[in-house]
Amino acid sequence: MKIKSIVTANGSKFDKVGNTYWFMSYCDTETGKKIFGLISGNESNIAGAMQKRFDYNNVYEYVIVENYPIRKFNQIVKNMKYAGCTATDINSFIDKELQTA
Repeated sequence: MKIKSIVTANGSKFDKVGNTYWFMSYCDTETGKKIFGLISGNESNIAGAMQKRFDYNNVYEYVIVENYPIRKFNQIVKNMKYAGCTATDINSFIDKELQTA
């Protein structure tokens, strides 16, 4: 099967109280469109959204990056749109952004 998308879960290092923060990047391999969105929760929310989106078929490449210091992470996500928390929210965000990208 052909890879339909490349998804990256990008996380911060722990803050002073032990929290981490996450954003995702989604690249549609057919159109080349790229989407970035801030999420609530952690990388499992993104993985769950992709499993639901592709009906558990392994037609996406999934990468986890967890090494951004908090200040650098905040600079990256400063103007980023919020993608949601649940798989449904994240997939709705992706669909909406793919139409406008």
